[in-house]
Amino acid sequence: MLALTPGDGQAQIAPMHASTMIRRTRVEVDLAAIVANARAVRAMTGALVYAVVKADGYGHGAIEVARALARAKAAAGFAVSLVEEGVALRDAGVAAPVLVMGPSQHGGEDEMVAAKLTPVISSAEELAAFAAVARRRGGLEAHLKVDTGMG
Repeated sequence: MLALTPGDGQAQIAPMHASTMIRRTRVEVDLAAIVANARAVRAMTGALVYAVVKADGYGHGAIEVARALARAKAAAGFAVSLVEEGVALRDAGVAAPVLVMGPSQHGGEDEMVAAKLTPVISSAEELAAFAAVARRRGGLEAHLKVDTGMG
């Protein structure tokens, strides 16, 4: 554990001893329960399920969760926030569709298309950037985010 301590005008990192920890936390991830939950949602709704595994699966382990859900065919695809998260899933062998919900992070368009990630396009500028990449690379699938006046 680490704690911030004041130093010469800047915060410095100092070790935090276990005896000073106020609340010890621990996470146990039950992949079988995650798969069962995804199957239950799909059964109740009849809809395709995309599992949101951004932020390392909210601490559950994005790669492990995605692999378990893909192997069990319990999720049709996955959603992440960052290009890097989608690329990490691809590098781990996840072949299902991956929707990148966050902005393209200007300059990441080529990486997204090369990794066969599905961008969420929400502006004319992003559309133009992805159109240029799609022309060079022979196309792409995309999700268009349209503000219908509710936001």
